Amino acid sequence: MNKRTVILLSVLVVSLVAYLLVRRNSLSTMDPKLSEYGVKDTQSIDKIFISNNDNSGNATLIKQPNGVWRINNKFDAGSYKVSSLLSVLHNIEIKSPVGKENMEVVLKELILNGRKVEIYKKGTLYKTLYVGSSTEDMLGTMMYIKDDKTPYIIHIPGWNGYVTPYFRTDEKLWRSKEVFSDISENIAKIRVEWLETPQGSFEIDNTGPRPAILPLNGPENIAINKNILKAYLNQFTSLSYDDFPFNLSAFQIDSIYKTKPYVIISLTDKTGKTTIMAIYHKGIQIDTYTKEDENGLPLPYERDNYYAFVNNNAKEILQIQEFVFGKVMKDYSYFFESNSSKPQLN
Repeated sequence: MNKRTVILLSVLVVSLVAYLLVRRNSLSTMDPKLSEYGVKDTQSIDKIFISNNDNSGNATLIKQPNGVWRINNKFDAGSYKVSSLLSVLHNIEIKSPVGKENMEVVLKELILNGRKVEIYKKGTLYKTLYVGSSTEDMLGTMMYIKDDKTPYIIHIPGWNGYVTPYFRTDEKLWRSKEVFSDISENIAKIRVEWLETPQGSFEIDNTGPRPAILPLNGPENIAINKNILKAYLNQFTSLSYDDFPFNLSAFQIDSIYKTKPYVIISLTDKTGKTTIMAIYHKGIQIDTYTKEDENGLPLPYERDNYYAFVNNNAKEILQIQEFVFGKVMKDYSYFFESNSSKPQLN
């Protein structure tokens, strides 16, 4: 090894040691509790409050005794969305301090325009974070802990991205999309009313040793395929709406609600809670994929999507898919013994 190589290696070693000492001293000036941006014991978190100064609303997530999270004390929160946020809080770490030349500007921006996040454990405020925008390379997130003096760049080791989108303030983005989420053993009654073809309406009583089905309009002495009936009850475990049709005005939503539903599906569980979903035709749109039937004639309605209202909430319209809800949009004749050769639902 020549003399020049030795000198270069020595300079590199000295530089590395100096960098590590500066970084250690920078981090050591923080309160040890504050230096932990992540929350390792996320199981003890029972409340998260997220707010923003841009008038996009506030989100208060509260963990219920049964383990389900509620958003703004109105709706169940999506379990995947909450678990993703808790995973972020568990895994975030300090990547580096914000440069001194930018520290004052970044700190002011975080406090004024960042998302304020209050984390509670057992009902007591544990930590308050200010979550800002991403770094220029999109691999880190500006963040600041209340009462600290230094904003930091936060990241999740081994993951390329920034975490700001996980801290949502719009309650609609937190809501669970599930309309029905009941296993068959917890279902007491199901009622399906076809408004345009009443003879297809029926009711299932699942409170006895075996489920029983009765028509609401029509003869009762028809042999029923018990296997098809049992398979049908198993379809209510996870039925979710697709989205909110944001392109509709309040006037259009009200007009749809006042028309006659296509079908109404009601489910009562064994605690007595009833969920009612009224399903409506969705007219052909500009972006409708299938606009004509097999004979080339114009379709009056979409085949793949419907509108729906839940529990008579006239102000909130949902869009649902035939692919999802078609499993339970069946008429009385579907259960006839004569259909025993029909493929059973999974």
